[in-house]
Amino acid sequence: MLLVIRGLETVNAIVPPNSFVLVTPRRQVPEQEVILDRGINFIVESVLEATETSRREVHLRATGSGARQEGLSAQA
Repeated sequence: MLLVIRGLETVNAIVPPNSFVLVTPRRQVPEQEVILDRGINFIVESVLEATETSRREVHLRATGSGARQEGLSAQA
């Protein structure tokens, strides 16, 4: 499953660069870890079912009380 998260620039989140994980079955697919502040909510915008050539995708929008505040050093 692939999570596509939009709106991370509006909440407190740290998004490091993508990296390849060599110990996973699909080594060629980059994996990304995202660190989210507590209180962030998500709205499900759409779900695309898996096909023979792609994984299931869940598209989310970040919202909620984890909204970015002045002076915090979150990255988008």
